[in-house]
Amino acid sequence: MIGSKPIGGMTDMTFSLRDLVRQSEGRLHVLAGEAGLDRPFSSMAVCDRPPKACDFSPGGLYYFPATLLQEVALELDVLVRRLSARGSAGMLLPEFVSDASGEIPSGLPRSALLLADRLKLPVLYLRGDFLSLMERWVALRQDARLFAARRLERALDALIQAWRDEQAVEGIVGILEEALDGRIVVHPDVTPGHRAVEENTEQRADIPALDEAFHRPGVPVVRSANGRVQAYLLLQTGRRYGAKTLIRGEFPERPHQREVVERAFSMAAPILQLQLEKRLLDWELRLRSRLDVVREILMSEEPIRPEAVARARSFGWDIFVPHAVVYAGIARFGRLVRERRWTEADVLRRESEWIDRIEAAAAERGWWALGVSPESGHFLFVFRRRGSTNWGIEEVRHHVADLFARQGPLWEGVPIGGGIGRPGTGVDGHRRSYRESVQSFHLGVALYGEGTLKTVTDLGAEAYLYPWYRSREALGLIEAVLGPLFRLPENRRQVLLETAEAVVEAHGDLRRAAERLHVHRNTVRYRKRQVEEVLGMPLDDPERLRLVGLALRAYRLQGLSRTEEALIRPALNHDPPPNP
Repeated sequence: MIGSKPIGGMTDMTFSLRDLVRQSEGRLHVLAGEAGLDRPFSSMAVCDRPPKACDFSPGGLYYFPATLLQEVALELDVLVRRLSARGSAGMLLPEFVSDASGEIPSGLPRSALLLADRLKLPVLYLRGDFLSLMERWVALRQDARLFAARRLERALDALIQAWRDEQAVEGIVGILEEALDGRIVVHPDVTPGHRAVEENTEQRADIPALDEAFHRPGVPVVRSANGRVQAYLLLQTGRRYGAKTLIRGEFPERPHQREVVERAFSMAAPILQLQLEKRLLDWELRLRSRLDVVREILMSEEPIRPEAVARARSFGWDIFVPHAVVYAGIARFGRLVRERRWTEADVLRRESEWIDRIEAAAAERGWWALGVSPESGHFLFVFRRRGSTNWGIEEVRHHVADLFARQGPLWEGVPIGGGIGRPGTGVDGHRRSYRESVQSFHLGVALYGEGTLKTVTDLGAEAYLYPWYRSREALGLIEAVLGPLFRLPENRRQVLLETAEAVVEAHGDLRRAAERLHVHRNTVRYRKRQVEEVLGMPLDDPERLRLVGLALRAYRLQGLSRTEEALIRPALNHDPPPNP
């Protein structure tokens, strides 16, 4: 530091000037700027050269010897302004420069004191030896370091005990709050738009520090601002959707507080990470615990093992009495997850809660239900009317439709479709009901749109065409009829596909197609001409329109869980039928 001398290398601590005055045993008096005594200071330095040669730093308390002070007395106003502009902690004046009253140093302009008051820059008057004051500060430093070490030790001991007790995330956060005397908030399922999280907190976060935490998962980011220490820790868990949990803490500014908070958060990070991973695993295991049995009984073609039958009975499922299988799901679930910015934890929690609600609501109405999630966004339920065998598929439809309508708000208004198989008994009857439910679900979405609940009897002859819709021959038809559309950019491809579907569903009526798409009829007419140009066939011909509708239906059934590119690629491996 040019023109000043730091004392004892004490530049790594942050104290309050008020603490220093309190610990000085009456040797420090405030001449001006008392409103600024709570500002932190981190170093003491002697300025023994002209102030113009001193490089004043933020947080520094500067001692001006008597000889220098007499030389620059007329320039003290300028010196006060400069110290304030640099963010310095204040001025320290020697004892023997005082007037007859002993209250104000001689030669010190009152204008400088008034200016210091206005700028809230403390001006301190030292009665005694400067070195004795330094000794007092050294003792204060040592005490502060000892107290900080004790706080950290207490926090680490509590964290270790919490880990041994397998406490939940909320319990560990509460322990940190108590040990560090601060406030910690947990933001689960944080998305990339994390700034919105902070807009709802009492104090807006420092965006650069928060961004740094997002770029360094598992590493705490600690900063000081406005007399507070703020800490950010981002923990990333999960595999499918990458759940992110933000731990945000705010603590009072104390000596060594940043170091204590950073080390405590570093110690807590792996413990919190472990508990979050365990929570996700518990949710997933709970959600999938019965899936193995359901797969062996319903989805397999192999003989059922006696162990699977015994496990099914432990759930209350007796395969030798009639049951109806219902397959439900949300079409294009992956796109929905991206649009809503749901995380893996969010999806698992919603799936588990929805299954629990359906099972509980069914039990209240005298039905037994067992639900699983074979894949994200899709559900499989097995239903049975308790104490009765005199029930059929229409009664199941009415019951399930009411259950889905009542529990639908959990998915925030997203339509949930379903397919219902006829009740069946035994292994063959259960597996037939499962196949019919899957076909009814997929055909219902393709024929009637998303959010419909259909039975196999509703589909008529279409139910017998389901295997063909999923065959390689159907892929060839898709390539031959719709192939040119898949070579367009994604946005334009989706618009033209939706237009073609609307025109087919409206049997060529552009007014009805416009109502389906919620656009003007002229817009549909313009897009229809684009479709005809790309496909090379008119859509006014009823035969061509039926052919396009057949290809679109096969496309929707083939592409429910595939991208268009993955759907078309297998069709190119064999000769497609001639383009009509």
